[in-house]
Amino acid sequence: PRTTPITPVLTRDGKLDVATAKIAANKISNLCSSNQPDKNSVFQCQTACGMLGNKVGALHIHVNRSNPPQRVIHNAAREFMQHAYSCLQIWRNQPPEDFDTFATLIASLNQGKLPVAGNPDAVNVEDHTRYASILKQFPDRIRDFPFICAKSVSQQGCEVMCDLSEVTEEFAEQAADLPLEMLSEIRTGEERTLLSNVNGTARTIASNAGGCARYFSRNVPPELTALVSIANRYARETGAVIERERRDREAAQRKERQAKQLSAMRARQEAFEDQQQSTREAMDRSVGTGVVNSSRMHTTQDSLSIGEVVDRNLSNALEGAVKMSDLKSDFNGKIAEAREAFAKTYPDKPGHAAAEERLAAALMAKDYHYLSSYLATGTTGDAAERVAGFSRLTG
Repeated sequence: PRTTPITPVLTRDGKLDVATAKIAANKISNLCSSNQPDKNSVFQCQTACGMLGNKVGALHIHVNRSNPPQRVIHNAAREFMQHAYSCLQIWRNQPPEDFDTFATLIASLNQGKLPVAGNPDAVNVEDHTRYASILKQFPDRIRDFPFICAKSVSQQGCEVMCDLSEVTEEFAEQAADLPLEMLSEIRTGEERTLLSNVNGTARTIASNAGGCARYFSRNVPPELTALVSIANRYARETGAVIERERRDREAAQRKERQAKQLSAMRARQEAFEDQQQSTREAMDRSVGTGVVNSSRMHTTQDSLSIGEVVDRNLSNALEGAVKMSDLKSDFNGKIAEAREAFAKTYPDKPGHAAAEERLAAALMAKDYHYLSSYLATGTTGDAAERVAGFSRLTG
């Protein structure tokens, strides 16, 4: 019994399948060396049986010529029949099962019926919902494709590319699990893993099957053409989904980074405003101390002499000046520290941004100090001298 189904060289509509003929001839030729008694018999076997594919190819060329002479077609058919009978004789009318591939063509030619022009019908791959079922039909047929490499100069590379049966079976299962119409519904991590696997399988098949097709020259099997077409579509559409999800992830990451940056900017702004508020409160406390002391002096000055009042006022003024001097010294020290930290980290050393913010906040507080002084005294020449004098008094 046969281990694989027969794929006839002559199709049902009378066309020649050259790819099938060459594969079958190469398979029989490979068996010659292990099944013939001597080197001469091996050579005769390989010459007769191994050339059957080429003879079918020659007949196909002549049949498909425009207005070919019937004599040329008949000669090509006769050469094929001579090699076929020689092959049968070498195998003592018990050839390998792959010889059955030529049986329908031999019978047709014996009846005087020549093949018709054309190539085997293409596999219809328009309906993408049938991809899984179409792919499941291919492995048995595809399993023999590496035999096309038997007479190739780069046989090893050819066999790697044409060894497609197992990966096609895997592709058929993946296509059943993830039809193209489901690509827009990818949600879970498991589905994304399947999407990535299908994309990798499809790209591998598209590359290898495309390379294998070149070894068939102009007689590429319809199954191989269909396989390349399906694999290319899966690679293209799954790749588009993967690329879209990658862009979405990058956009989400950018938004997250922007949100963090905005939050950090708001935190720095709040810290800056808090520092300004602390500076204003310190200055208000300093000014308020003098006002309170002056108020206390007025509550008791009716019982004091003029000299005592002058002494107390002068004492309070000096005390306020000393406290203000201490505050200014502390504040100037903070400005100096901030300026030094800014200089040490300039222009882009670690911590420079924070140092720049501290220095800016301190200098703005200093500006607020002078602004409050001028708002209280005015900006005339005399007022400016008073502010300058007060600054000299307090250091």
